[in-house]
Amino acid sequence: MKIFNVAAIVFLAGTGLVAQSISERFQTLQPELDRLFASQQYKEVIDRIETVIPSATPAFNKDDENLNIGMASFSDFEALQSLHVYLGRACVMYGHLEKAIINFREAEEIAKLNASEVDDVFGPIIDNWNIALEESKKALESLETITKQKADIEAKGKKQTKQDKQVLARIKEGEPFLKENVPIWQANLERAPAIVEQLGQIISRTKADITKFAPVVAALEEDIRTEAEMIETRFSGDKTKYVESVIGTEENISNLAGREDKIKFLNRLMFLDPQNTMVREQLDLLLGKS
Repeated sequence: MKIFNVAAIVFLAGTGLVAQSISERFQTLQPELDRLFASQQYKEVIDRIETVIPSATPAFNKDDENLNIGMASFSDFEALQSLHVYLGRACVMYGHLEKAIINFREAEEIAKLNASEVDDVFGPIIDNWNIALEESKKALESLETITKQKADIEAKGKKQTKQDKQVLARIKEGEPFLKENVPIWQANLERAPAIVEQLGQIISRTKADITKFAPVVAALEEDIRTEAEMIETRFSGDKTKYVESVIGTEENISNLAGREDKIKFLNRLMFLDPQNTMVREQLDLLLGKS
């Protein structure tokens, strides 16, 4: 009987995966990104991410003989996807919608790559845990049967036959090994169902990720298209005049409910016309710089 040692089978604790390069960088950087977002320092978010994000998507590596290699690539791809999402969100808030679209599309492509590999990465691990579960059940059932058999033979006392004594000797010889592995088998029974469920959720979530980005990109593209048509038809393509008209109409700002919505709106105007002092004053006021 094959013995499955819990420590020898890959186990994902909590939500963490095997951390390698990009994943480690993202984990280190994420608290700072969240802090910068909370303080509306979107340009700083963009700058920080661009110092760590690879210029090209790396290859997805995997090895049937070493499952950790595939898990490391999966973890890196998830981190890279998250970096592009952070960068896309920051670009939206900073007013650079065109760059936001580029990064959301990058995130989508990475999500598709990860989704195409996720079954190969986690399928064998799920299989290992399912095998460990079944073999551990059989092992514990066999131990229970052997223990009962031993008790029955010992209960015979002096009436034991030669065959009984031989069986009892074999049981006693193998008993230390069996008892030594009981904690391993019990741990497999306790952990395997939860781990298999967790890995199944990772697979489902990864495949669902590929559907998240198209609606976001479509909405941004529509915003850009509507804006461009207005600039072209009403202002003869002059972005400066467009921004002056928008910022000169008080309702355009006052009708926005949230502070972040106002900052996002003003940042877009500032992106279109960086020299507009009225937009800068409004932004400074909202950001507490005046």
